[in-house]
Amino acid sequence: MAEDSNPQISPKLETILYGASYYHEYMPYERLVQDTALMKDAGMSVVRVGESTWSLWEPEDGAFEHAWMDRVVDAMHQAGIKVIMRTPTYSIPPSMHRKHPEILPQQIRARITEKWLLSFSGLLCTLECH
Repeated sequence: MAEDSNPQISPKLETILYGASYYHEYMPYERLVQDTALMKDAGMSVVRVGESTWSLWEPEDGAFEHAWMDRVVDAMHQAGIKVIMRTPTYSIPPSMHRKHPEILPQQIRARITEKWLLSFSGLLCTLECH
């Protein structure tokens, strides 16, 4: 079977990808052009986006928005930088918290005994000293 006969198989990359996470949503809106130019000048070939912004993807329960990310993806495409789109799994939107407060992380309080602390300190000293 020819390698390009299945359109669902991605072509092999010619090089190792070089990049980083990019959180444009935490930067001033007008900064995208400058950031993209800096990435291109640094030789970056890929960015990872979208993973910490569930409330931007879904500002209201069941109402989805993507125009804010389209702008980022378009800028990266124009610069020849690939995009890895992540799912925002660790940052729930406020509407979900209000509807299901039981999903919030719970703090577990553990009692640390002096004996445990001394044995742990000894282990650290053993690891650091040798």
